[in-house]
Amino acid sequence: MAHGGEATTSKGQFAVVNGSELLERLAYYGIVSVNGLYLKSLGHSTATIGLLSAILLPLPYIVPLLTGAIAEKVGYKPTMLAAFVAYASGFLLMAAATGLPLLIVGIVLLGLGAGMFKPLTAASIAHVTSPAHRSMGYNLYYMGINVGGFLGPVLIALLGTDYRLAFTLGAGIMLADFLLIALLFRNPVPPKRDTKLLGAFRPLAEVLRDRPFIVLLAIFAGFWFLYSMNFSFLTLYLDRFVPKPAWFDANLQQAIDPAFVILLGIPLGRLAARGDPVRWMTLGIALSAAGFLLLGLVATFPALVAGIIISTAGEVLAYPGFLSYVSRIAPRDRVAVYQGYGFLPIFAGFFLGPLVGGWLYGAIAEEQGRPALFWALMVGVGVLTVSAFLLYAHLLTPRAERKRAGLPAALAVLLLVPLLVLAGVAAGTQSSAASPPLAFEAATFAQRDGSTTEGQTTTVAFAIPADAAQNVTVRLTWFDPVATLPGATNQPDTFALTLLDAQGHRVAAGTATNPVGTAGSVVLVVPAATFHGNVTAQVTLVSAGDTTFAGNTVTADTDNEWSLRATGRVPAATS
Repeated sequence: MAHGGEATTSKGQFAVVNGSELLERLAYYGIVSVNGLYLKSLGHSTATIGLLSAILLPLPYIVPLLTGAIAEKVGYKPTMLAAFVAYASGFLLMAAATGLPLLIVGIVLLGLGAGMFKPLTAASIAHVTSPAHRSMGYNLYYMGINVGGFLGPVLIALLGTDYRLAFTLGAGIMLADFLLIALLFRNPVPPKRDTKLLGAFRPLAEVLRDRPFIVLLAIFAGFWFLYSMNFSFLTLYLDRFVPKPAWFDANLQQAIDPAFVILLGIPLGRLAARGDPVRWMTLGIALSAAGFLLLGLVATFPALVAGIIISTAGEVLAYPGFLSYVSRIAPRDRVAVYQGYGFLPIFAGFFLGPLVGGWLYGAIAEEQGRPALFWALMVGVGVLTVSAFLLYAHLLTPRAERKRAGLPAALAVLLLVPLLVLAGVAAGTQSSAASPPLAFEAATFAQRDGSTTEGQTTTVAFAIPADAAQNVTVRLTWFDPVATLPGATNQPDTFALTLLDAQGHRVAAGTATNPVGTAGSVVLVVPAATFHGNVTAQVTLVSAGDTTFAGNTVTADTDNEWSLRATGRVPAATS
């Protein structure tokens, strides 16, 4: 291991770091690939899906600002272990969530876990490799990230539509990663206890004072705005509007990107590192926009695959081109600092893209049945980014070195935006090709009245359709009247309600006692994604309160009547 000035490579620690990174990326991208489908199965709107994606996707790019300093202060290993705890907790909460609050907490924990872990493996590679091996070390590290990104969606696809199991599997992978680091990883550098955490933000303050640089970051955020659709609404679009082979699950679209990067990412990246960065960055953004335009206007499976590949090529060219351009315009002694904040456009794009995209996808693609128009608007952001960057590069170039074509080229690209919108409008409406409609209506799955003797259990069997959405609510109610004898008290009744899934496993249970002389209820809410088929409710009268006077039983009570109702939401009937 390379401590201080020691220039050696620790193969064992290098293998541990890369193995840990591969596992983490496998879990992260596997879950991201089904996150939208899972939230959709719970009945959430695309606006809500966009909001949750706008929390999850950008957090890994802003949290490292602070966690890098924390790792320096307390050590890499404890910080990594804390990241896995946050990760696993987030996965388990997502699997068990019955409402939006728990989903939000789970999503935040996932983003925090990813953000805490993200910078530490990259930094560790530098410490466990010698200068002679470092370039190859980062190539292998980058390859491991994409192998994990490819295997994650494939592994999750094998689980089918049991998304609860997918999130549980993610927690299991985090446990394995926790054990790997706990048992085999050593801090590559000693902790620096005197590290000031707030000092991590000083370079950021310096960068934010450079207005031309901030303008560049804002422009490049448009690229990531469009690219964020890969991880938010592209899967939902494929699931509903694009006919696909029977063997291809919708979430597998997120395996195409890393597979292409594994094959061609390194040679394309090296190509982008040479020559004019303005040209490569412009070409990369344009290719990304062209890829999304192809898959959005041509709703066929081959067009979708080709569009993703073209868009990925754009990513591989644009980001190195951006970093190269930053190195040209940054102050000479601050190039590394400026390049280090290249994540800020990703953060902004991954926040605004799902947030705006969720609202537009719901209003245009789902409600109006116009996915082509939705994609035309999203691609319009990419085209605006190209135009703005050409104009920016033209204005920042010294007047004597400016090319005459710079300004006309920016204006010509800008004129493509209204043409894109017209093309999206001209594409018309499109019917669903795969998934059931995304409109839902209330449904009653069970309505049963009965009477149960004290200490006995009555079983109610009912069926919940597989396409039920959001949550199933099972409500048990009863009434215990006021005692008719003056001065007497009718002691309250206690009921228990237990829900069993189709395999007979208990999924929820509750007990309640009614206030004296009034109604009582037990209400259980269970995610429909994990509670469907031929299910069972068990109603138990734990205690039937007798009528008492002055502490003595006047009238014994041995049973009580009750009412059970199970409700939820199902796809709305279409004419």
